[in-house]
Amino acid sequence: APDVIVTEPYLGKPLRGHEPKDWLDEQAQEISRLYVQSFTQWKKHLKPGGRVVMIWPEFVVGGADVKIKIEDAIRGLGFQMEPLLTPASAAALSIQDPHVLVYGRDDAKVLRQIRKWTLE
Repeated sequence: APDVIVTEPYLGKPLRGHEPKDWLDEQAQEISRLYVQSFTQWKKHLKPGGRVVMIWPEFVVGGADVKIKIEDAIRGLGFQMEPLLTPASAAALSIQDPHVLVYGRDDAKVLRQIRKWTLE
């Protein structure tokens, strides 16, 4: 059984930059279902204490900021989100949440959130 899974999974359909917010919300819901199903399967195969490092999309189009919000569902499966940075490192880099690292180009329509989960 594996003890680590690292993935940048499906991040949604390609964006052109003029998608309405409700379309982005639908994309987020579709991706959310896929990710919860993935964690459900990974739980069956990971060793206790196994980790998942995963990219989640954050859509930033036309002033909208649509995020995947399934943390509670994943916790319900027995995973805990772990910090990627120490509090001191996060503060030095002006990062508010040491559990989520976000990156993307200045003109990106999809930012990438890096998250780390550990199976209890």
